[in-house]
Amino acid sequence: MDLELIEYRKDGTPIWVELSIVPIFDNLGRLTHRVSWRRDITERKRAALLETDRNRVLELQVSGAPLPVTLEALSQLLRHQYPDAQPLLFLRHGETLSLAHADHLDTDQRGAMTELPLEFGNGSSAFAVWQAVPVVTDDAGSDPVWAKLSRLASRLLVHSAWAMPILHGESDTAIGALELHFRERRRASSADLERLGAIAKLAAAAIERTRLVQRLEEQSTRDSLTGLSNRFALEMRLEDSVESSAKRGSKLAVMQIDLDGFRQFNDTLGHGVGDELLVAVAARWRSLLPSKDLLARMGGDEFGLIAHHLESELEAATLARQLLKAMREPFELRGLELVLGASIGFAMYPEDGGDAATLIRHADTAMNVVKRHGKNDVQRFRTQMNTAAKERLELEVALRRALERSELEVYYQPQVNGAGQIVSLEALTYWNHPKEGMISPARFIPIAEESGLIIPLGLWVLERSCMQIARWRREGLNVSLAVNVNVQQFLRATSRKVWR
Repeated sequence: MDLELIEYRKDGTPIWVELSIVPIFDNLGRLTHRVSWRRDITERKRAALLETDRNRVLELQVSGAPLPVTLEALSQLLRHQYPDAQPLLFLRHGETLSLAHADHLDTDQRGAMTELPLEFGNGSSAFAVWQAVPVVTDDAGSDPVWAKLSRLASRLLVHSAWAMPILHGESDTAIGALELHFRERRRASSADLERLGAIAKLAAAAIERTRLVQRLEEQSTRDSLTGLSNRFALEMRLEDSVESSAKRGSKLAVMQIDLDGFRQFNDTLGHGVGDELLVAVAARWRSLLPSKDLLARMGGDEFGLIAHHLESELEAATLARQLLKAMREPFELRGLELVLGASIGFAMYPEDGGDAATLIRHADTAMNVVKRHGKNDVQRFRTQMNTAAKERLELEVALRRALERSELEVYYQPQVNGAGQIVSLEALTYWNHPKEGMISPARFIPIAEESGLIIPLGLWVLERSCMQIARWRREGLNVSLAVNVNVQQFLRATSRKVWR
């Protein structure tokens, strides 16, 4: 029979031994005695455990496990290598060191090892990270390396402490440290330091890979300009929020927000000012919202908001109007005072939609209603809005075809003086729809402005008007002609060329 046991040498050092026991029988088959012997298998056992634990850490890296899980695996590796020690793992944050894992310490003890300045006297790990060298403390009670933590060392019964810096790549910059606490005096051999150095390299690779994965995940869910969550993150969070609200029977609101007047500032003052303005808006709104709510930049000058635990439409509308009120205070940027408004539409779960996609779409529909009716207001989604939105979309598609099929007609409305003489004319565009007949510009011009069709439509009207006034002048009619021009046309180079 073979057994593997941990025994201790006279100096308190644990060793692995293999105990072999062989029974001895007489000629009649009776057990007479046993023969046993021990073999020191410490190095073999350490190597086997190290390989197993190392593979576990590597598996966690590949699977993208969170950093705390990886640190727990590293701590277990250290416990297997040094059964008589208490392992601790520290991570560096700027010029301080914080305890990242030590499952044998209580809350107060962990707190005493948080945000330790990297300076002499703050323990073995602080000094190891500061100097990027291994630090072996035979007696923590008397070593000046522990001068500022001597009371803590006494409370923890720390006699000896070994610390190995975790270095970034091949550099001499430490990103953390491994530390072992012993209750008995332990001197570190060259083999111990070599082993800890190898474990520190494994820890460095694991920590850096985990942080890389976290950064990539952060980039995929974070708006780089404002620091807010992005559309993808909001959609994922909303799916979870809908699921949890369904279980609890609670409500939530989804808001879609468009900044009124932002594009004019962005186009006239430049994208640099525009970016600063978006950052300022995000910061102002974020300061008003509870941490449980999620504010996201959906793209461009549009934002989204998930507001949790709201009991009624009134609460949602009140929150939205608080966001509007916050916009009244001018934003001071580069010596300028800029004032923006906001069009806010919202949808309530579960009344206005039972899934994330529907809630976002309905909030967006309500926001567009606000934009069409004067902007800078709040509107909840109503079912009839879907019908109106569908009709507007159909009209937009038909308007695109109308431009291609020459269904638009320009009429010239005369302006007369008191004597009944024509002094000027105004160009008015009507749409001769094949099914609905003549459509007033009051109905289709707003759609053209929202969809961008106002640019080709405006150019078409301008060209027709120029051709008409040229024909009148050839016929001897000298009269001025007014053509309505949208602000979007002033900002387009193609339109300016036509005017010249």
